[in-house]
Amino acid sequence: MVGLAFAIQPATVSGFVITQDLPILVAATVLTGAIVLRDGRISRWEGAAMVASFAAYVAFIAVRGS
Repeated sequence: MVGLAFAIQPATVSGFVITQDLPILVAATVLTGAIVLRDGRISRWEGAAMVASFAAYVAFIAVRGS
Protein backbone atom coordinates (compact mmCIF):
# COMPACT_ATOMS: atom_id res chain seq x y z
CA MET A 1 0.00 0.00 0.00
CA VAL A 2 2.80 2.43 0.78
CA GLY A 3 4.37 1.74 -2.61
CA LEU A 4 1.08 2.60 -4.30
CA ALA A 5 0.76 5.78 -2.25
CA PHE A 6 4.29 6.84 -3.25
CA ALA A 7 3.49 6.05 -6.89
CA ILE A 8 0.47 8.36 -6.76
CA GLN A 9 2.03 11.12 -4.65
CA PRO A 10 5.85 11.11 -4.38
CA ALA A 11 7.24 11.97 -0.96
CA THR A 12 10.65 12.54 0.53
CA VAL A 13 12.40 9.92 2.62
CA SER A 14 14.81 10.85 5.37
CA GLY A 15 18.46 10.22 4.57
CA PHE A 16 18.72 8.37 7.88
CA VAL A 17 16.23 5.80 6.62
CA ILE A 18 18.32 5.18 3.53
CA THR A 19 21.66 4.97 5.34
CA GLN A 20 20.65 2.98 8.42
CA ASP A 21 17.26 1.27 8.12
CA LEU A 22 17.58 0.08 4.53
CA PRO A 23 20.81 -1.90 5.08
CA ILE A 24 19.34 -3.54 8.19
CA LEU A 25 16.21 -4.58 6.31
CA VAL A 26 18.19 -5.84 3.31
CA ALA A 27 20.41 -7.89 5.63
CA ALA A 28 17.35 -9.38 7.34
CA THR A 29 15.87 -10.31 3.96
CA VAL A 30 19.09 -11.96 2.77
CA LEU A 31 19.48 -13.83 6.07
CA THR A 32 15.90 -15.10 5.93
CA GLY A 33 16.38 -16.22 2.33
CA ALA A 34 19.59 -18.06 3.25
CA ILE A 35 17.87 -19.83 6.14
CA VAL A 36 14.96 -20.95 3.97
CA LEU A 37 17.15 -22.00 1.03
CA ARG A 38 19.39 -24.08 3.32
CA ASP A 39 16.79 -26.76 4.00
CA GLY A 40 13.46 -25.35 2.80
CA ARG A 41 12.04 -24.55 6.20
CA ILE A 42 12.44 -22.34 9.25
CA SER A 43 13.00 -24.21 12.51
CA ARG A 44 11.49 -23.15 15.80
CA TRP A 45 14.84 -21.74 16.99
CA GLU A 46 15.41 -19.84 13.75
CA GLY A 47 11.91 -18.39 14.00
CA ALA A 48 12.49 -17.40 17.62
CA ALA A 49 15.72 -15.68 16.61
CA MET A 50 13.86 -13.79 13.87
CA VAL A 51 11.14 -12.67 16.29
CA ALA A 52 13.79 -11.56 18.80
CA SER A 53 15.63 -9.67 16.06
CA PHE A 54 12.41 -7.97 15.02
CA ALA A 55 11.66 -6.98 18.62
CA ALA A 56 15.18 -5.58 19.00
CA TYR A 57 14.80 -3.60 15.76
CA VAL A 58 11.44 -2.15 16.88
CA ALA A 59 12.97 -1.26 20.27
CA PHE A 60 15.89 0.41 18.47
CA ILE A 61 13.46 2.49 16.39
CA ALA A 62 11.45 3.42 19.49
CA VAL A 63 14.57 4.49 21.40
CA ARG A 64 15.87 6.39 18.39
CA GLY A 65 12.58 8.28 18.31
CA SER A 66 11.63 8.13 14.65
